[in-house]
Amino acid sequence: MPNLSPNISDSYLTILAPAINEIMVKKSRFLAQCFPVQSKDEIDNILIQIHKEHYTANHHCFAYRIGSDDKIYHYSDDGEPSGTAGKPILQAIDHFHYTNVLVVVTRYFGGIKLGVGPLHRAFYDASFSVLSQATPRQVFLTKMYKIITDYNNINILKKIFEEFTTNYDEIYSEYVEFYPNVLISRICEFENEIIRKTNGQIHFEIIEN
Repeated sequence: MPNLSPNISDSYLTILAPAINEIMVKKSRFLAQCFPVQSKDEIDNILIQIHKEHYTANHHCFAYRIGSDDKIYHYSDDGEPSGTAGKPILQAIDHFHYTNVLVVVTRYFGGIKLGVGPLHRAFYDASFSVLSQATPRQVFLTKMYKIITDYNNINILKKIFEEFTTNYDEIYSEYVEFYPNVLISRICEFENEIIRKTNGQIHFEIIEN
């Protein structure tokens, strides 16, 4: 990636791949799984699959947060005492500042009641443990441009890309096509810089939001 300094609004943290871990608390088994997710439909499908795989479990408590602005979230106690499961799972997600993440904690009851406080702690610890094992992934928020130019402007454009983009593709033929991904907070600067340094002679357009 070029040497650039993204604004905090230009990216978010999620996880690279699913992870699984379990803890035991007073003979109860807390099986925690986390998943990178993009939509409510994807979350629903994962929950259906977990219910099928662990149909003998007592509870499948979960929480998720999706969207780059962190505003979409939901949690469920799935029959556990109110506030003891879903909310601490979400608190664990928020501890890592993750979004686009689903955490499911499946509980197999071991015969000993834990009480509200210890139960809250168990769900938090199970969630924290699995998220600690997951690999973080930083996702940049960009828009893709298509730029067509002759060979004379290649070096000029590449210097601009180093400052404003996360990456770019290039295709060489009679002309050169560039497909840079531009950080959303710097779109106006990017366009103005191209116009200024090429005297407005280069055609560019956004092709992917």
